Amino acid sequence: MASVKSAPSLMSLAPHELSITVQAFEAALARVDESASHISAYSARQNLAFVIIETALAWERDVIRLRDEGLHVLGISAESASV
Repeated sequence: MASVKSAPSLMSLAPHELSITVQAFEAALARVDESASHISAYSARQNLAFVIIETALAWERDVIRLRDEGLHVLGISAESASV
C-alpha cells in the first residue's frame, strides 16, 4: 500500500492579522531615520516587511513586539523606538 503524504500547509494571515502586521510595519517605518541608516531606504523597508511578516506567521500578534522585531533587524533598539 502506498503511503499518503499530506500537502504542506500553506501559511497565511487572516484579514485582522494582516491589519496587525500593517500597523507594526507603519509603526516601524515611523521610527526609521532613513538618512542615518546604513542600508538604502528600499532595503530597510524590505527587511522590515520580511521580518514582520515572518514573525506574524510564527503566531506573534502584538503590534509592539512585531514592530520591535523589525527594528531589531535594522539595529534599532526597542528602547529608542518606545512610543
